[in-house]
Amino acid sequence: MSTIWAPDSILADCNPNSITSSLWPWCSLQKQDRKRLDDPLRNKDIGKDPSEKYPLFRQLEKAPDPLHAEFVAWHGDAYEPPPKPGYKHGHTPKERKKAQAKLEKALELLAGKEKKNDKDKEKGSKGKDSKAKDEYKDLPDPIPDPFPLLSQLDRASIQKYLPKQHNTKTRTPLLIGFTRNWPLLLQCVSSYMAAGWPARDIYVVENTGTMGANKFGRLSLQNPFFLNHTQLVDMLGVNVIETPTLFTFAQLQNFYLYTAQQMGWQQYFWSHQDVVVFSEEGYLDGEPLQASSPSHPFTAVPRSLHHRALATLKILTQRADGAGGAPTWATHFFNYDRLTLVNVHAYLTVGAWDPHISFYAGDCDMYLRLKWAGYWQGMLLPEVGRIFDVAGVLDDLGALFNVPGVDAAVGGWGALGVRARRAHKNDNNKKEKDNRHPTVEEARAQHLNDLVYVVEQMHRAKNDGNEAIADALEPLADTPVVDADGTAIHVSGRNSWQQRQQGGQGEPFYRDPEGFEAGLQKHIAVGRQVYADKWGHRGCDLHVMGIRTEDAWQLERDWDREDGSGSDGGGW
Repeated sequence: MSTIWAPDSILADCNPNSITSSLWPWCSLQKQDRKRLDDPLRNKDIGKDPSEKYPLFRQLEKAPDPLHAEFVAWHGDAYEPPPKPGYKHGHTPKERKKAQAKLEKALELLAGKEKKNDKDKEKGSKGKDSKAKDEYKDLPDPIPDPFPLLSQLDRASIQKYLPKQHNTKTRTPLLIGFTRNWPLLLQCVSSYMAAGWPARDIYVVENTGTMGANKFGRLSLQNPFFLNHTQLVDMLGVNVIETPTLFTFAQLQNFYLYTAQQMGWQQYFWSHQDVVVFSEEGYLDGEPLQASSPSHPFTAVPRSLHHRALATLKILTQRADGAGGAPTWATHFFNYDRLTLVNVHAYLTVGAWDPHISFYAGDCDMYLRLKWAGYWQGMLLPEVGRIFDVAGVLDDLGALFNVPGVDAAVGGWGALGVRARRAHKNDNNKKEKDNRHPTVEEARAQHLNDLVYVVEQMHRAKNDGNEAIADALEPLADTPVVDADGTAIHVSGRNSWQQRQQGGQGEPFYRDPEGFEAGLQKHIAVGRQVYADKWGHRGCDLHVMGIRTEDAWQLERDWDREDGSGSDGGGW
């Protein structure tokens, strides 16, 4: 069974009369264990272990090796093992050890951890340090603390910086899956909280396969699978659910459905972790919530992203025969599936996600089967807010919570210079405005505008390439942290963020980052091949071809095997 890690306020009280706590499977298991321990009739005749003076395995050394029998002996007596394959270039034990030492030294240099005894020594070694840094410039930069304030303050002190919680009567569970890149996840969670989503309704699904290592603090920040339970649960107040092992994307989606069943959710939201969200333009956290009425419609004033999402949920869950009856729906997309609302019953009715289509193409298979079953899938207007797809992380996530003194920046580059220059260019009365001190509301609005602008450039860098943001950002200081074409902004591929961390050697469940990525790509290729064989076509354009659910595994391939296995080419 999966482990559910939640705020103490939830787990401490397993009162069956409490709607919240009674939904947690942990409570029922706790009561069962306690009943067994407290039952004297069950425990009075507990058996004893065999005495050590009568060993059970006296002949252990003479027993045949079962592994040798299963793996080797079946080849026959004439079997000769082939020679060990040679090492890849640069991967001999000696070279790996040298590379590890080089990486550790680079982490010290780039993180500024070298100790200096005095100013003279610092001056004398300046050229040497510069040369050393050049030697390690091809190695990945260490991951900095993405939210320093969260690490420096205690639980009570951090609360004044967190946004107001809009705990609505209707629950809006939001599941965010996580496997790699902790800073990106924390940025996503923080942005949802800043956009009004209640922390109590945010569930981070830890899909690292590290089986409690993060919960007990056994992984380091440089480990790709690191996740800080303390900051999420104790500091921010969100929930963490651990998967029992590492799932593929399709398995993770089915785990969401399973979790919804266990929790009694008829609908839930889910989001990718590589997104940053904002409420619609003009909304500032803390404004009073105004009720809707015929003379004052819901869309008359700016709303938080959470309130917009809640309104969408209410519209779709109306009775079909009621006023403005909703369609029989399965999926509501907010900016495709970067944020998605799911009708659990619809997904279960068509058999949930196909676990054999493990990653890409799984969405084509799932959403098309729902479409063929007659379910509505689409998007209601107005839009829920502003949703950006990013591969980078802000220098300090305190910017999302408007922490004083924290500017919106990525890699030392921000929006202040660009926005100020544009304002001067278009403002005929700039001198008069420059002398006027902005109000608190104006300062908040300006900070939010700068923040959205920076994140928008991060979105463009990921989706359009770094050339799309030339001259879009300027350094906030004389010397930026990285060049404009550096890793903080520039990305070589949409999913480059997944390989950002390269550490964790010697820690539990360590996986070579390159090897993990290679295995993942194999899964992706095989999943697409399964999809192509299942529907006889490479691509997601099945509906317009006249293909329907009953055609699964019944159609001839519409391509020659010489053109590929099905994982590439065609409509991919």
